[in-house]
Amino acid sequence: MYDKELALEVLVQIEAALRTIAERFKPVKTVSDFTGSPAGMEKLDSICMLLIVIGETLKKLDKITDTSLLAKYPQIDWKKVKGLRDVISHQYFDVNAEWKDITVVYCLLNQNDSSHYVKVNKAFLGEQDAYIMAQISDSFNYENINVSLERWKNDNLLQTIILDTTYINKESGIFATDNNIIYKTSDSICADSEYKLIIDIPGKEPVTSTTKLIDGFRVLNNFEAPQRVIGFSSSSPETIEWYSVENARLYELTIRFHYYEITGTGTVAKSIDWKQPAKLSPTIFGNDKMSLEIPGESFYQFIAANISVDESVERRVRSVLYGNTTGCMDFMFMLGGDDLNTYIEVSRPSNTIVQEKPAFTNIVNGVGIFSCRYDKNIFGKELSDRSIDSLSCGQYTRDLRFVKSNGKLCWDD
Repeated sequence: MYDKELALEVLVQIEAALRTIAERFKPVKTVSDFTGSPAGMEKLDSICMLLIVIGETLKKLDKITDTSLLAKYPQIDWKKVKGLRDVISHQYFDVNAEWKDITVVYCLLNQNDSSHYVKVNKAFLGEQDAYIMAQISDSFNYENINVSLERWKNDNLLQTIILDTTYINKESGIFATDNNIIYKTSDSICADSEYKLIIDIPGKEPVTSTTKLIDGFRVLNNFEAPQRVIGFSSSSPETIEWYSVENARLYELTIRFHYYEITGTGTVAKSIDWKQPAKLSPTIFGNDKMSLEIPGESFYQFIAANISVDESVERRVRSVLYGNTTGCMDFMFMLGGDDLNTYIEVSRPSNTIVQEKPAFTNIVNGVGIFSCRYDKNIFGKELSDRSIDSLSCGQYTRDLRFVKSNGKLCWDD
């Protein structure tokens, strides 16, 4: 007997991928809707990648069910469905052609940023894939290339931004860490427009991609108002609600908790970050009601797990109660576009039966990602008096020596 829960989980993943394909196919009426524009080719690429994943997942599903599940539905030609993965993977393009180099691109546009960066590298395709080859420093830089961003609105070209070449020091990652070139502009970008990335490389077809931007995100229920305090209670969760916004698929929240450690020699300001589970919107069209529930108990468990017991210190949350100008809770939202979410999902290690994932790209004549992100920060929210008292006297954090809302330690009353 096979694991039915595992099989159901796999089927849910397949259904989600099929729904995404169906949504991306909605505006497609003819072949030219794919082949007639870079945006169409990007859409075709993303659909092909999802079909590969579905084919591979069906093969694994057949294995874990001992071929018994799919056999119950003989009206479907499962061999052809699973074989579609092989057709796309092996014939879509030859990723190891010895005489080609591949252009690797990474750029995320956010209109809130003061500067915008495009990373462009080349990798000669050999026995290893492009992402590995990109780490070899003597093969990854292009010479005499032009990188630009075009701003489009209602099919009209409104602006062309030429990016400058600069050098950076870089931590380890996809690209080699020495002699790093990056392309930069400090020009503002507009949320109401679509941007086209164009990379002109001598002797090659232009490398292109397009993205729209994200804007207009806000949290509901007067969350940003100063009088709205944050309360973590064991009886009810802290609920944060919002409506999804156009072009955003991924919603991530990091909560930063500020506090002070007071000793006989002085006071030190400290903070810790608490990352919440990511949320995905049902569509990228906006206006979907979304929410994140944070159980009160989980807050105190997080604090206990990330702050060490030290009997030599006294701790206080950052609060106007103690003369500070702002509260102790920062809420930092990061939104990502649909392609960025797909890129992250495909790139992260697999925790399912699908162990071999295809690389996702939305770059025409290259690989990588050109997408959008958006950040929204709500700083200095106050923690309720009751929550401060629970932090001081609660079962998880009592030994951390946080003072109560009245300024006394729990055992001093």
